[in-house]
Amino acid sequence: MARHPEFTSLEASRPPFDAEHTWKYTQVPDIKWKVGSGANNDEWKNHKKVELNPYEEGRPAVNNYKTLISAITPRPIGFISSISKDGKRNLAPFSYFNMANHDPPIFTIGFSASGDQKKDSCNNVLETGELTINIISEWFVEAANYCAINSPPGVDEWKLSGLTPVESKLVKPPHVAESAFSIEAKLVAHHEWKSKTEPTKTTGFLVIVEGLTFHVREDVINEEKTQLDVSKLKPVSRLGGITYGRTIEGYEKPRPNYAVEVEKPEVKELKCYFQDRRKRERKCDTFGILLLPQVEYITMGSSQSNHRKHSAEEEHAKERRKLERKVSSQEAEDMGESLPTGFRGEGFDNGKPEQDQKKKK
Repeated sequence: MARHPEFTSLEASRPPFDAEHTWKYTQVPDIKWKVGSGANNDEWKNHKKVELNPYEEGRPAVNNYKTLISAITPRPIGFISSISKDGKRNLAPFSYFNMANHDPPIFTIGFSASGDQKKDSCNNVLETGELTINIISEWFVEAANYCAINSPPGVDEWKLSGLTPVESKLVKPPHVAESAFSIEAKLVAHHEWKSKTEPTKTTGFLVIVEGLTFHVREDVINEEKTQLDVSKLKPVSRLGGITYGRTIEGYEKPRPNYAVEVEKPEVKELKCYFQDRRKRERKCDTFGILLLPQVEYITMGSSQSNHRKHSAEEEHAKERRKLERKVSSQEAEDMGESLPTGFRGEGFDNGKPEQDQKKKK
């Protein structure tokens, strides 16, 4: 990747920020899209994919970093407030961040490491188990970005950025007053990553935290306190390099309901579904392998509809032959009275006959 040009003159050549360009909905890219029709244009056919081996000889890890942050986009930003065990405050943005669960509220944060040196935020969270996560919006993106400064430990980013700390309810680290949505959180688990090429080198940490309570600006959330208004939240995301993204346009697309869609003629014509196994009788052979009726499997290939047929019984016969090598005829006969009704069932433990398990006890 080429080095970024001198930034001051480059930014001066660009149009000013358009604060009037606010959130709006548009139609989806192809309002005439039909089931089974694939991509909404053929541009992708004009280019082939090339394989990129992250561990290719001569490829430095920083190249993977540049590739991934420009590919995994847009990324939400977790603006992390933490306090060291000796009371020093820290505030920094991290885009290796996302939500992982809602009950309980679980969030993940990735902290890169420089050699064996942890980020201050990572150190603080691992040592104290407490933090706040704040969502960055357009009205304080410059201040938040300044907190990414490579300052030595002990420097107060709150003062450098001019942002306002607010006392939290359940944890010691303050949350950001300017943020429309903040989360008080505690450490749940963490994992240390080692380099694949230098196994003794620590390259980062995955931190899993649980949200304890939320703070949301009253004008941004609805009356039911269930949903934030994106036009008022104005969240900022990270793209590749030093690029940030605005969230100012979107379109809605309802999720299809299978029970409704499967009855449509155009879906039936695709023959893309199998017989519902729950609705047919399940029979097993002597070795507990589910016997399936002759089923026609159809693989949708190119535009020429490349149909391939094969028997499900053939696949299960292969598995049965493997087990025949392990189970004697007498053991199979003994098992005949208690055969399972599923693939394995009660007669097997990790692929071994129940009788073998009893003999070991």
